[in-house]
Amino acid sequence: MRQFVKYWFCGSLISLYTSFSLATTFQSINAQVEWLGYGIESLSGVIKEPCLRGDWIRYNNDKLSLGFQNKQSVSSSIREIDGKISGDVNLGLFGGGASVQLHTRMVENSNTISVVLRINYHGSTYRLENREYSSIGQSLIGQSSQSIFSVCGDEYVDHVQLGNDIYLTSQLVFDDKEEYRKFVRKIRVRVLFFKTESTRTEEFYDYAKNARYTVKALSSNTLPPFIVEQLGGSDELHCGSDSSQSIAVCDQASDAIMSYLLRDDGYAQWLSNDDNLSVTYFESSRYGETGHQEFAVVTPENIKDWLVLSDEINTLLIHQYSLLNVFQSFAEVPVAGQAAAALSRSKIQTNIGWLRQAQDDCINAYRVKNIEACQQSFDESKEQLKAIN
Repeated sequence: MRQFVKYWFCGSLISLYTSFSLATTFQSINAQVEWLGYGIESLSGVIKEPCLRGDWIRYNNDKLSLGFQNKQSVSSSIREIDGKISGDVNLGLFGGGASVQLHTRMVENSNTISVVLRINYHGSTYRLENREYSSIGQSLIGQSSQSIFSVCGDEYVDHVQLGNDIYLTSQLVFDDKEEYRKFVRKIRVRVLFFKTESTRTEEFYDYAKNARYTVKALSSNTLPPFIVEQLGGSDELHCGSDSSQSIAVCDQASDAIMSYLLRDDGYAQWLSNDDNLSVTYFESSRYGETGHQEFAVVTPENIKDWLVLSDEINTLLIHQYSLLNVFQSFAEVPVAGQAAAALSRSKIQTNIGWLRQAQDDCINAYRVKNIEACQQSFDESKEQLKAIN
């Protein structure tokens, strides 16, 4: 392990971010290197037309961040992990669903106890250099600020970061809040990735007998095939928690994944192939702050009311994903109550579908600045939400 960590931390740790402290950081599951030079609305995260062009210059700036987290809310997890160096990440207007789902699945709530090993790898950075206005940008020089903003936004995509993030989660899931509270009061040692007599006592199994033990390998990027194989072709594996025999399958998968992540010929070797990496986030810069003075007068539009709606939808999504986290675990283990859990899971998935539809409708409504259509779709989705017992 020491060699693995040393390998990724050796060399210069001087980051390119230091000279771009005014940049905005965005996370998008479909971001591409080809977005370099594209305009963007800094408040909404909406990608516009390619108003600049230039050379894509690649910098090798390998960096690995490894650590544990627990007892975090979804919002604090997003800030810590997705915020990166330049501050809170901008998930984009109505575009944070994927990140919200990821973080809700890994953090604790009132029914779960979680510990997360996070490995965030930053590989090559691509920056747009030798910039000049594209033909689209040239055609807008001298036009009104509003015209420029509508086509090019107020910033442009300045650089993209390739990498891969993995969050290995060990989670104990309760469907009864009182049993959860008893476990927390009586058992002092948390569920971890290793097992000893001190962490798995008879008392541990007694207070966790009705809970489910879950191992998850979560990522907004690509999971190595080896990890997916250990989890039975998925990104999560569920076990009973009443005995060491019940937990054994999850323990074996967790041990194998841990070994793979930390040995030199495992995950490190997989990361050495750029084809396995994807854009983990990208940053934008204001036109006027990087020498494009013809667009310097452009300022972002006020979208306060839109952001309020976006936050309301995400709040409901966080609640539904938190419920799904519980019922998914119980629906996957063949014991009493599995059928009822599977039914509740189906209802929750339907609820999530309605909320995601509202997000899509609001994105389309935003393009034509029709906030009433967004509000109507959101109201209709709330009416469709099924109560979960």
